[in-house]
Amino acid sequence: MAYTKEEASRLVIDAGLKLIEEGLIARTWGNISARISEDSFLITPSGRAYDSLTPEDLVEVRIKDCSYEGDIKPSSEKGVHAAVYGLRPEAEFVIHAHSVNASSISILQEDIKITRLESDLPGGVIPTSRYAMTSTDKLVKNVSASLKKYPKVKAMLLPYHGTLCFGGSFEEAMAVTRELEKTAGKLFERRTGDKIRPYNLKNNTLYKGCFGGKDSATHVIQVKTPFVMEMSLRGKDLPIYIEDMAQMVGSVIRCKDVMGRKKFIIPRSFRGKRSATLVKGEGAFVTAPDREEAEAIAILLEKQCQAADLGLKKGIRALSPAQASLEHYIYVNKYSKQKDKGNVKETH
Repeated sequence: MAYTKEEASRLVIDAGLKLIEEGLIARTWGNISARISEDSFLITPSGRAYDSLTPEDLVEVRIKDCSYEGDIKPSSEKGVHAAVYGLRPEAEFVIHAHSVNASSISILQEDIKITRLESDLPGGVIPTSRYAMTSTDKLVKNVSASLKKYPKVKAMLLPYHGTLCFGGSFEEAMAVTRELEKTAGKLFERRTGDKIRPYNLKNNTLYKGCFGGKDSATHVIQVKTPFVMEMSLRGKDLPIYIEDMAQMVGSVIRCKDVMGRKKFIIPRSFRGKRSATLVKGEGAFVTAPDREEAEAIAILLEKQCQAADLGLKKGIRALSPAQASLEHYIYVNKYSKQKDKGNVKETH
């Protein structure tokens, strides 16, 4: 049974806060919706932080054609939500998250069979849709194909991207999202032989305004989280495995060897830009015009390096330079410019 608009608004906002608190959504990436009738659902808007949302910010979208009214734009992933509601009449709540473990194993690009001893997820399988760029009709088509192929599942992976979870209630969708991330962690450790180690991003070192001049980066963070350190020890450039990372920094993460130098100098070409640079044996430095973006890149970099750990060990293809560059171009020329004009924090 569909929620009332008031109930849906409260639960969608509550879900966003809970997902951030539990680390299932990094900062504000992802989107959430609730069914309010047979024909429509309420979804988070594009470019608004979860901790500042009000009921007036949520957008009613029609399932049939994704049309909506008003000046506030719904999430650009509204088509994926509409696909769930259209194909699964029992679905009342949908969560699209970019959680770390699930995003990392999504690069396997395979439907993963699971047993009841391994996971409480229904359906006996975690499907992965075929790859398509975020916010595209092709992504909606690929998600729909997986939903039709596996009519009993309530959780699936989007390659290089994140997760799609749903249920007959807010509570069930949240439980499925949590269980998928827990199961993904076990699968990651089994496939790589590496333990997922806890870390505190507050241990990163922030340098504010450490470069003078018009073209300088105003915020630089040295990142020494576990998988970042592991990738830095390789001493090699790192291909991009996570779309969010591509959106922020482009087609590759360079690695610099500073052995014998007293300190690492941010390359001039990176100053004043969103960038990430591995430093052999020393972790990484990320740069951005402001603290918020620098911290966002630091969060994404650990997820990117965790995915790369799996990808490099299993010989999994990373995003092509062309794909990553296109993601970056769209972000820089659309979302980041919107952010500069007024509080855009989502990537889609």
